[in-house]
Amino acid sequence: MIRVAFLLGALDQSWLGGVNYYRGLIYALKTLPHSNIEPVVITGSNPSPELTAALENVEIIRTSLMDRYSALWTVSKICRTLLNIDPLLERFLLHKNIQAISHAPYIGRIPRLLVIGWIPDFQYKYLPDFFSKAEIQRRNTSYESICRNSDAVIASSHSARTDLLTFAPYLKPEQALMLRFTSGIRSGQRIPDIDTLRQKYNFGEKYFFLPNQFWMHKNHRLVFEALKILKDQSESIDVLFTGNSFDAKNPLFFDNLMTYAEHLGIRQHIHLLGITPYEDLLGLMAHSIALINPSLFEGWSTTVEEAKALGKQLILSDIPVHKEQAPTGTIFFKTTDANTLAKALQTTWHQYDRAKDANNLESSLNNADQRWRSYGNDYHHLITTLVTHKDNV
Repeated sequence: MIRVAFLLGALDQSWLGGVNYYRGLIYALKTLPHSNIEPVVITGSNPSPELTAALENVEIIRTSLMDRYSALWTVSKICRTLLNIDPLLERFLLHKNIQAISHAPYIGRIPRLLVIGWIPDFQYKYLPDFFSKAEIQRRNTSYESICRNSDAVIASSHSARTDLLTFAPYLKPEQALMLRFTSGIRSGQRIPDIDTLRQKYNFGEKYFFLPNQFWMHKNHRLVFEALKILKDQSESIDVLFTGNSFDAKNPLFFDNLMTYAEHLGIRQHIHLLGITPYEDLLGLMAHSIALINPSLFEGWSTTVEEAKALGKQLILSDIPVHKEQAPTGTIFFKTTDANTLAKALQTTWHQYDRAKDANNLESSLNNADQRWRSYGNDYHHLITTLVTHKDNV
């Protein structure tokens, strides 16, 4: 067996997409009938219940090395900062019979293990105004360290891989890897019926679904402007929103966004459900008319993957990664064009066929195992190839 460590001690729990990413990757591995990769999650001494619940049926090792400001963490950081090595972490992992670190964060060199970095995207290069100078510098420093100290680096899309090679031109092409992840429904997973969800969340008969976090680059304002255009045409169209309402980069963003909705006079068409259980999220998506993702930038969209897994109609901003990710039949709109989005919502609303949608859902559920196995096989091949190469060097 190849024991592969995931260092999740510093995983930001507000980044729900990140938690679901690791949850999905480990699940994909578990679907393979003859995998020789054993995932091991390394966390701090007291990981959050949400994290441990999400990562079911996987070995979790707790260590104060992952506890920020603990004595061991401090010594480890000093070694990384002054010498660019991490002997404490290396010794700990070797003691636990770990052969590789996958999706490695900002760490020092660990020469006796295979180290595979992960940079989901380079959003700050495209939207620098959304980041402070300090945050841009922090990302530049950490990404540079990941590229310099890893045997290979994973990108989540062709677009991100191209950006990776631009950011780190010293990487060989075979060191810049692409792993398009899968997310969404699993085989045998229950989808709540619409009546149960409607009673719980109090929404109407028909609705669009937008499950992004309320972060500035997610571009909720454009959806509000489209709803205003439709309201002026006497169209009564509702959108359900889920996701974290707090943006650490802009704490006032959500309140200002709701003020804008009130100003437009479309607040009654906006239904805010907050952070929902994952099973409910899938149910809300499954019973929606379509998924909307108006984002200005994505690495590889979790919500798009979830909608694809359910066979949903997609209405997406025309950013490159959406075009790379979306299936045939997706409706695209420009990130600044509320009129085109309004037209897409209006047309989709009136042409919605619930029976056809139910057939798409049934077909997608039947293909759930195949999707996850394909993802698991891609990752399995990536790891075994790198381990073999490392052993032969």
